[in-house]
Amino acid sequence: MKRAKLLLCCALAICKLASSPDCGIAAGPLNLPSATGLSPGDVLFNDFFNGWIKFEPSSNQLFSLPWARQFGGNNGLELDRDGAILTTDIRNSVLRIHPVTGAATPITPIPSSTTGFEVLLDGDFLFYGATGSASRNGDIWTGGRNNLFVRYDRDAQTISPLPKPEQFVPGNVVIGHGGEVYVDEFFRGVQRIDLMTGEMTNNPQTNLGFRELLGVFPNGDLAVYSVFDGIGRLNLATGSQTWVSDRLFPLREAAMDEDGNFWAVVQSSLLLVNGETGEVSERLPNTSFFSPRSMLVIPSDWTPPPVPEPSTTALVLFAIVGVGLSNSRSRMC
Repeated sequence: MKRAKLLLCCALAICKLASSPDCGIAAGPLNLPSATGLSPGDVLFNDFFNGWIKFEPSSNQLFSLPWARQFGGNNGLELDRDGAILTTDIRNSVLRIHPVTGAATPITPIPSSTTGFEVLLDGDFLFYGATGSASRNGDIWTGGRNNLFVRYDRDAQTISPLPKPEQFVPGNVVIGHGGEVYVDEFFRGVQRIDLMTGEMTNNPQTNLGFRELLGVFPNGDLAVYSVFDGIGRLNLATGSQTWVSDRLFPLREAAMDEDGNFWAVVQSSLLLVNGETGEVSERLPNTSFFSPRSMLVIPSDWTPPPVPEPSTTALVLFAIVGVGLSNSRSRMC
């Protein structure tokens, strides 16, 4: 009983300290101005505390978006071919969110063990993930079998496995400008994989298992992140690798824009990293209760999809409700 009282007192003291105006810790989610939607160049966040928010680079300001919060989804954010937002939710489904209305429509359940998904050029989804442990000791590989690498055909609404090497542990996957699929694989490093045959390129790699893919530079080089070295540029054709930025730690989330620059959340600060010079500018200082789970940069040529017209059924129901309310008011008068 004494221990329970002590824990309660400690909890109350922490809450009082956090809510104090002299303390640098916010007492709750950010009190942000609201925005009606997205614009080209915005950085979109699915934030743990604040739900959907966006950063507007022109004003250097965060805004809240009036979209329904999606709890549990942490497998990334993607743009659909028509400009809609794709994400996941706690029910393990891919959701399509209309960026104007905020309406969320489930598309397909997510296979178990999914750690991420990408949108292929034809609009199909590529799901990937590791289902078990794997290890590498020199040339001896163990584990890495039966890992997830499947394709969701949106026209047929079917999920089918893709060919892959027998020992295969996919990390991050990115899609090249021409539809190429690159994977940061545990045993082989960053390689290109053929979705038709499962064959992978055999480019020599170092630091296996200690990098992750961030995106593709405008010239086709691959952007990689290492906890030891920062953000780097990898040319698979030559095998050359150069480091763009110094070590960014702890890197919580990062997203690449169309110009090859990086928006990065380090601790609770938002940084912009120049992809050519490595220059880092702080766009948002360390902010309590800013905890993005995934982020996406809206491209400059982005346009939102058309707002769906109300269905005939919805219009009829609206008319019936309107007539009913009118009759009720007439009787009251």
